[in-house]
Amino acid sequence: MTVHTLSIAPGRAQGLFETMSQEMRLRNYSHKTLKAYRSCIRTFVRYFSPKHPRKISNSEIRTFLLHLMNDEQWEASSVNQMFTP
Repeated sequence: MTVHTLSIAPGRAQGLFETMSQEMRLRNYSHKTLKAYRSCIRTFVRYFSPKHPRKISNSEIRTFLLHLMNDEQWEASSVNQMFTP
């Protein structure tokens, strides 16, 4: 079995969107799916800006999901789909 790893240029940190895009391409996700996931991640990151995503707690994520349903009027099924890979 061959394991593929992603390499980046020395001295260059790989961003969240770039990492996610590469992983999804390796898993053969369609362009449309990739675009939809990027949109969801962008919404998530903007909501918590300037806080780094790695520093977001489970309770903060729960608050975000409730915000989408209560304030942004997202359907529960859309919210569930957003965070179900």
